[in-house]
Amino acid sequence: MSLIEPTLRDAALEEEREEFRETLAELRLALRDLKEKVRAGEMTKEDKTNGKRLLDEARYWLKALRETEAELVRIEREKAGISGAWGLDLDQSREAVRCRLAKLPRCGCAGGGT
Repeated sequence: MSLIEPTLRDAALEEEREEFRETLAELRLALRDLKEKVRAGEMTKEDKTNGKRLLDEARYWLKALRETEAELVRIEREKAGISGAWGLDLDQSREAVRCRLAKLPRCGCAGGGT
């Protein structure tokens, strides 16, 4: 059994995401050429078939990119110790409570920070 660490998985996903972006950029150029043919009225039956294939391929790669990005977000949240839909920075919260407690005596209230 091998251990998959988030940092290693993170790097692999970043590389994968970049490859997906490059593929989508190529597809976008091919679709742009096809669009120009449509506007010029030079679309052939083969172009229509090719256009459908290009759109299907673009949908596939967009879905793969979204899944990869979702996995990267999940890893980042895991690294930050965030579980569920939200997370709480305990150090920041503790400091905010200390500051508020320190202001109480100035307001004439009992209390004070420790």
